[in-house]
Amino acid sequence: MYKSFFGFQQQPFDKGIDSSMLFQSDSYKEVLARLDYLKSTRGFGLITGDPGVSKTPSLSYTTNGVAHRRLPRWDLNPKV
Repeated sequence: MYKSFFGFQQQPFDKGIDSSMLFQSDSYKEVLARLDYLKSTRGFGLITGDPGVSKTPSLSYTTNGVAHRRLPRWDLNPKV
């Protein structure tokens, strides 16, 4: 429905959306910087937020190119 009405080339609310297609707001850039810091220091962190604030795409972007044995773990259970 959205795709044809707005002339999108792909589904706008797909979980597998390419991270390069996301709007790079200041807060989104801040999250990416913090995730890069955690990756470089091999630290751990907690990401929380309302639905639709790009938690999953941020993690997907950060984990690109990381060996599987070093991937951060995330739990997408909304009851936690």
